[in-house]
Amino acid sequence: KLQQVRLDVDRMSGPGLEIFSDARVKGCLERILYLEAVHSLSSRFSIGLSDLTMPLFLAFLSGYFMGKDMSSGDSMDHVSDEILEEVEADTYWCYTRLLDAIHDRYSSDKPIVHNMILLLEEVVHRIDPE
Repeated sequence: KLQQVRLDVDRMSGPGLEIFSDARVKGCLERILYLEAVHSLSSRFSIGLSDLTMPLFLAFLSGYFMGKDMSSGDSMDHVSDEILEEVEADTYWCYTRLLDAIHDRYSSDKPIVHNMILLLEEVVHRIDPE
């Protein structure tokens, strides 16, 4: 499971997502995904579920940026380990609650999670078009 989690976390970074290239951020996301995969009685970790953690992590982290640009990887230089621990804990809590809510409907061979992600993106876009 850890290897699968690491592959998924590595897939997260890209243009406009440089913040996910930061080693400390990657560590947070790896722990979130791995703990949930191990903790879950069923095998519900699947490549792509990390996409649910990204907006949660960014939402909690943005509160510490006070309007500053978060898009670059160096923007993490001023973020303390304590802040990251808080963001990680909040993200983990919300992520596990979200998975609990969709768990009964999730199957890796069905597009339900994909449709729910699209719906979540639509809701977020309505609230914040940027």
